[in-house]
Amino acid sequence: MSPNIISGLFGSILRVGRTSTPAIGTPDGIAELKPVEINGYPQWLLIRGQDVSRPLLLFLHGGPGESNMWLAHYTMQELEQYFVCVNWDQRGTGRSFKPGHPPETMTIDQFVMDTIALIELLLARFGQQKVLLLGHSWGSVLAMKVAAARPDLLYAVIGMGQVVDNKRGEDLSYRYVLKCAHAEHNRKAIRILEQLGESDTFKKDSTFVQRRWLAHYGGMIHALDTGAVISILLHAPECSIEDCIRGLTRKDMKFSIRLMGNEIMGVNLLQEIPALSVPVFFFTGSYDYTTPFVLVEQFYASLHAPYKKLIWFEHSAHMPHMEEPDKFQRELIAIGDEFCSERRSQDALVDTIKKEQS
Repeated sequence: MSPNIISGLFGSILRVGRTSTPAIGTPDGIAELKPVEINGYPQWLLIRGQDVSRPLLLFLHGGPGESNMWLAHYTMQELEQYFVCVNWDQRGTGRSFKPGHPPETMTIDQFVMDTIALIELLLARFGQQKVLLLGHSWGSVLAMKVAAARPDLLYAVIGMGQVVDNKRGEDLSYRYVLKCAHAEHNRKAIRILEQLGESDTFKKDSTFVQRRWLAHYGGMIHALDTGAVISILLHAPECSIEDCIRGLTRKDMKFSIRLMGNEIMGVNLLQEIPALSVPVFFFTGSYDYTTPFVLVEQFYASLHAPYKKLIWFEHSAHMPHMEEPDKFQRELIAIGDEFCSERRSQDALVDTIKKEQS
């Protein structure tokens, strides 16, 4: 076991029961870790920023059921200078997970309503008009659906590890893993994957079987090894050993996918969202076969928007923010500088439309 992991493990044990986040040492800063009620259900927020007047950046995590709070210390430290960064454990996730959660509320429509309600709550609290919305993986579905339903709430929307057509995406992911297994002559993987069957990866716990082999072949995380990921988790200042164990066992993710997997498999944004009226960005890993990059390219090409940009992360698979955190933060800061004010966002749209017409 590496010294990094040992020190992280010791620190996480000392943080048992912690419900706080390190203080921000600026007069107008904010550092909060606490629940708020969203549509009748308490859900936890991590809010950090050096100046509460800065634009709001809301991160929608993946899964469903895969909290991002354990990564915030590693991927958002610089962003805290430019934004008020909000990480949210959605219902059924992380600190917001409770046994016996009403299964009838675990629907895409409910999560979209929760997202809109949270944005309105944040805007009212911080006296702002719009947020910059970033969705990762499953969260990218929410982000695009919110952008379609309430563009008035957003400066721009960013899809990272963008889900496009889940049925086709799972098929492509499965074929990639099986091809890698054949190339490696991995008889165990071939046997398991062929027993699993194509298009079956979101049924029951099958997704976790396929994903284990996808991780093995670099289609989920490309640039980091397992030890590095565990070290990041154990060093998260908001996470105790209990939180780490929950994250590693993925109890909340299994709960969420069991209830929502069939509905999520039906998502096809190519059909559902042909156009958006806000600027759209895609952060895409060149090795991503979790939400295959070829479908992101197709969605980007077909989507009508006043401004759109596809940004490649050349050393990443499905986790660009974790694999290339410096570039991830630079790109978000650049988007914020250009679009996160009423006047600048309007001017940027006008300039882009003129360029496209000329």
